[in-house]
Amino acid sequence: ENKLKTVANDNENIEINKEQVHIPPPDGGWGWMVVFASLIASLLSDGVIYSYGVLTPEFIKHYNLSRTTVGWMGSILVATALAVGPLASILCKKLGYRVCGVIGSIIAAISFSLPYFYSELWFLILCSSVLCGIGFGLVYLPSIIIVNVWFDKKRSLAMGIAVCGSGLGTFVMSPLMEYLISTFGWQLAMLVIGLILLLMIPCCMTYTNVKSKSLIEKEAERNAMDSNDNTMSATECEKIEIPSNEGEYLMNKYGIGTNYTTECEIIQIPEETEQCEEKKSFIEMMKDFIFILFLLSNILSSIGFNAPYMYAKDRAILQGMSDSKGSFLISSIGIGSCIGRIGFGYLATFKFVNRFHLFNATIVLSGVSLIASWIMTSYISMIIYTLIFGMMGGAFVTLTSVILIDLFGLINVDTAFSITLVVQGISVLVGPPIAGFIYDSTLSYNVPFAACGGCIALSGVIMYLAYFSKDFRKKTFK
Repeated sequence: ENKLKTVANDNENIEINKEQVHIPPPDGGWGWMVVFASLIASLLSDGVIYSYGVLTPEFIKHYNLSRTTVGWMGSILVATALAVGPLASILCKKLGYRVCGVIGSIIAAISFSLPYFYSELWFLILCSSVLCGIGFGLVYLPSIIIVNVWFDKKRSLAMGIAVCGSGLGTFVMSPLMEYLISTFGWQLAMLVIGLILLLMIPCCMTYTNVKSKSLIEKEAERNAMDSNDNTMSATECEKIEIPSNEGEYLMNKYGIGTNYTTECEIIQIPEETEQCEEKKSFIEMMKDFIFILFLLSNILSSIGFNAPYMYAKDRAILQGMSDSKGSFLISSIGIGSCIGRIGFGYLATFKFVNRFHLFNATIVLSGVSLIASWIMTSYISMIIYTLIFGMMGGAFVTLTSVILIDLFGLINVDTAFSITLVVQGISVLVGPPIAGFIYDSTLSYNVPFAACGGCIALSGVIMYLAYFSKDFRKKTFK
């Protein structure tokens, strides 16, 4: 229940809405278990998504497909995982983060395994792209949001650790898929990977909400609060934070003063601008100029972001590299992603670092690395550009939800993040197929990779337009 009973000056029972009392994220405790579980969940889900390119040559040979067609298969998987964000947001609110994640885990594991039993192309696309994407989407959003719920001051670091599972997954799943395919064939490999995905279930079971109780709630439950004028007596109290406007509300309406006896600590009343956030509707978010620029930036970055994962192996094979060397390039992106997610996530926790500028810089550099891949023809140089791309890409993926909270507040992150995922999903849908079409037309990956890099770099430039707008100055941005 949202209503709590307590005692006023005249000893009458009163009700206080517990949403009026703001409990800050604990920044630790069980939160670190949540971070670890989120890391493993993203290792498995993102590992499969970003290693999907290992299957690309197998699909091309088995079904005699064009690069454009296999590009659509990978795009549908990523797009569905992102576009299901609003559904995941609704399920999180109705059923909780834990249930939403478990449902998604079951859907993803079963759907990725089914092509082993029936391998028609339409069924393969339905299961491994559409249904599996839905499952991953139901795991992804709660895995991100729950970390933000548990952390505040250490949020960037916690997010960096949690989402580095994506990079680790790319590093681990890519060679694992390559081994399974070369040993058992791609169909049995998908069955084995599907069974491994069941490990996401115990991870999602840890996604419990913060259960901190306010002073008022604890004392109401124990019925141990005595009142006399502006003085309260309590045997056990804890230090809590109440936004300044709510503190004044409690004091004025119920006569709750700040003089406590025995072991009770004084209530702290921080600045209203730091703790009080305005809940915005979908329409209000879509009218926000900064948010519109953020979405436009995400459209461009999402168009270019997934092509290297889909085609890096195929590009290397066409340049005379072995299958194993081509697969390692995808692992190289994963290694760089791990470094970028943890390193830049930790860097963003320092007060002297402007997270907005850091976010934009990593986007631009990520795009530049893809453009530079045009001249990198040796295997060592390919490893270098994939490492840089993974590092910068991992950094801006890590900082995305953090920037959303900085700009729009924790109270609006569910709405803002789900809208962002839909936009990313639509954009991702067209990126790899366009890159594949350009290859089919030019018989070279140089142009599509450079075009993807240009889109990503331009997305970072667009976000700088937000910095010079008047609306940006109104944000409580750190």
